[in-house]
Amino acid sequence: MEPHASAGAEAFIRALVCDVNERLDFADILAHPFFGGLDISKIRELPPPYIPRIKSGEDTSHFGDVEVTNAMNRSSMASLRSGKMACVKSL
Repeated sequence: MEPHASAGAEAFIRALVCDVNERLDFADILAHPFFGGLDISKIRELPPPYIPRIKSGEDTSHFGDVEVTNAMNRSSMASLRSGKMACVKSL
């Protein structure tokens, strides 16, 4: 089954994963409808929705395997150095 994100989640992700000049700032993040109903002042009092069981500080079993190619490394590093990340056009 294909993973699915709600329209609100997709809009929020798009507003974060884009050019720095178009990206949401902290106030906009907190005001985004994705966080509707969340009282940020009480965030530390809320129980986490999921607590993974880990074997050690180096346990990465909750992360999928990713094959990283040299081209991906070069492209990502160039984007990071320039401070520009391309906006995500589709998820």
